[in-house]
Amino acid sequence: MKKNNLISFLLLLFLVSCNSQEKVKVKKGHIKSTKEIEYNLVNNIVTYSKGERVSLTGFGQDHIENFDSLGNLKETYSISNLSPDLKFVLRSKYEYNKKNQLVSEIRYTDKNTVFSTTTCKYDKKNRLEKEEYIVSKNRAGYQSSLQVYMYDKNPILKADLLLDTITNKYEVNHYELIKKDKNNNILETIYQDADDKTYREEYHKYDKNNNCISTTFVEQRFEEEKEKSTFDYEYNSHNDIVKSLYKTKKYESVTKYQYEYDKYGNWIIKKVIKDDGTGSYFEREISYY
Repeated sequence: MKKNNLISFLLLLFLVSCNSQEKVKVKKGHIKSTKEIEYNLVNNIVTYSKGERVSLTGFGQDHIENFDSLGNLKETYSISNLSPDLKFVLRSKYEYNKKNQLVSEIRYTDKNTVFSTTTCKYDKKNRLEKEEYIVSKNRAGYQSSLQVYMYDKNPILKADLLLDTITNKYEVNHYELIKKDKNNNILETIYQDADDKTYREEYHKYDKNNNCISTTFVEQRFEEEKEKSTFDYEYNSHNDIVKSLYKTKKYESVTKYQYEYDKYGNWIIKKVIKDDGTGSYFEREISYY
């Protein structure tokens, strides 16, 4: 994987980790559905414009999301790898309980068969207690898993277990020690293996609008020296990222973002500009209730 592509992947991963307690962020306007198409970014020196659709020649990030009237994500669609005509196929469905909590997620293959099912259970205080991920039969290379949350101590303890296909029993894969602030933002996550040895640390900072402004990762594999990497973020008045700075001991990279908005303040064009002048151009169609 090329360095720029790796950084883009890490940025997406870090953004998800910053907001892992939030499945969907729906802005004002009661969004019904969104359709997002990725294009290559054309660098015109002074300005940036839309190039060729990425999915025509490679793997683009094109997708459709449908929401209910409460802002909950109900369905997602993406381009089928089996379709030469860029057909959108169902990827996932979500169900919620009367308290508006996610209770199930079903993921689908290109052939519209079930790939996996995730179910969520909550305790009497409406906190996520168990999250079970079951992979359908004959999915080589994938394992079912169970995540259990324990709130009796601070930090929160999350146990990640994998299903042994021979014994059909769950075995501990790793633990996560999670600290949150009063707004339910994750401040830090410490990852430990089954022998309680720490191998990864994550730290997050937020602004007054609960936007993640900094993420720091500390990795240690085997007996190697700890590796530290950070992402710093800047936001505009719409609370959308306008700049991200990725730093390691030996490397630094800046990514900038430009937007155009509709009357509800939701972006309809997003330009992602890497420090070498390359990037992506996204168009988003939004329908409202």
